Amino acid sequence: MKYDVAVVGAGPAGAIASRYAALNGARALLIEEHASIGSPVQCTGLISKAALTQCEAGEGSFVLSRMKGAFVYAPNGDELTIRGKDVMAYVIDRKIFDRVLVERSLDAGVELMLKTRFIGFQNGGSQYYQAV
Repeated sequence: MKYDVAVVGAGPAGAIASRYAALNGARALLIEEHASIGSPVQCTGLISKAALTQCEAGEGSFVLSRMKGAFVYAPNGDELTIRGKDVMAYVIDRKIFDRVLVERSLDAGVELMLKTRFIGFQNGGSQYYQAV
């Protein structure tokens, strides 16, 4: 099948980019080299309130805790306490979060290829990818 857009990597950026491509009428393909979405976890599970809003995923089952403050420790042992009334960040389960975002892209019509590595384009725009 031919695609208008091929997005490499099914992390949050790839899932959101492919979803918006599909919502705007593109035939979109999302390529992920791993066998399952969200594994292995690639970074921490701390996300700002603003970033979660931009992802348009709401406060789903992936939210483990809401952060209103923090303790910051300097190398010399000094401690700074930050307190707030409002939620400023969330601790999330990255595996579930990634899967929610990819599910939303699939609902928008994106096609997904797992266990596939993108290796380049050939002249003329044909895509090349290989199963891993």
